[in-house]
Amino acid sequence: GTNGLRRDYRDTLAGAGDLHRYRAMLQPGSGGYPFTIAWVPDSLRTGMFVMRDRLTAGERYNINMRRDSAVIVQDQSVDEMEILQCTGTPVTFPGTGSWILISLPVEAGERRAKALFPFSPTGAYEYRGGYLKRDTLRQGEGYWIRTEQVTLTGCPVPAETTTVRQGWNIVGALTSAIPTASVISEPESLVVSPFYGYSPGGYYPADSLSPGEGYWVKCRDSGGLIMTDLSVERIAMNIPEPRRPVMNTLRVGKGASVSTLYFAPDSNPRTLESPPSPPGGAFQNTFKNEKIGVYHPYSPNYPIDYEITTKTGENEIYFSWDVEIQGNFDYI
Repeated sequence: GTNGLRRDYRDTLAGAGDLHRYRAMLQPGSGGYPFTIAWVPDSLRTGMFVMRDRLTAGERYNINMRRDSAVIVQDQSVDEMEILQCTGTPVTFPGTGSWILISLPVEAGERRAKALFPFSPTGAYEYRGGYLKRDTLRQGEGYWIRTEQVTLTGCPVPAETTTVRQGWNIVGALTSAIPTASVISEPESLVVSPFYGYSPGGYYPADSLSPGEGYWVKCRDSGGLIMTDLSVERIAMNIPEPRRPVMNTLRVGKGASVSTLYFAPDSNPRTLESPPSPPGGAFQNTFKNEKIGVYHPYSPNYPIDYEITTKTGENEIYFSWDVEIQGNFDYI
């Protein structure tokens, strides 16, 4: 026989975006655990190589094989590893030192927030009914962080199933942008809000989930969100990208304390709840009762007033707006 040895030959030079996975079953010798897996980084000729455990998809063991030359396996529940090989996809986070919502768009052989974002003075924060500092990051989840610009290079993440809880969640994105309409929830009808991104103008309803960014979403119960890169199938079948109805915008605040609110007519009048404010006491302006958006009737029989709650921390408050839908009514 092969005495436990197998050879697996692949064409790793063909497609620039190809991702190759190699699986290895682990069987320690007579000494049992812990044991060491070692390799020669200079022998890895082409592309990027990441070793991770299959049990947790890299949460326990996640190694950049070009940087390191060995890993000590101590966890007896880990009996299988996989090696990801790719040319490497770079994703740049355009940080300016302010709070941004981020996620891990690639498998970089590193999960520690301090190593991934060395210019961050705060570290990363997850949301579980309140903010908690997170030292190691998970794919599929989103985080708040303050950082300068940084670029991560790694193997692509073509699909992800993210566990969500009842209430507000911050979720991540894939290596390629996908429309929010393509996200599948289990069980069905789990999602009860738009997906919200974050920019210097505050929260905004997102039509798509972009690489490296994090997004708020509210769920009626616990479940899962399944994300898959459908770009190839979408192009092949000529499926149009989904479009969210155009909304008017009202920007409230000054400087770094600007928030954007949304309003528009709709056949289904309703309000949109604002996600929780960023950590660190960042300011967020809303309509009354923490609403970020308002859909009003097309033909109201009486004037409708919408109160605005301002939390800018500034002595002066500036208002600016873009009204793209006016029809047979006026905004004052």
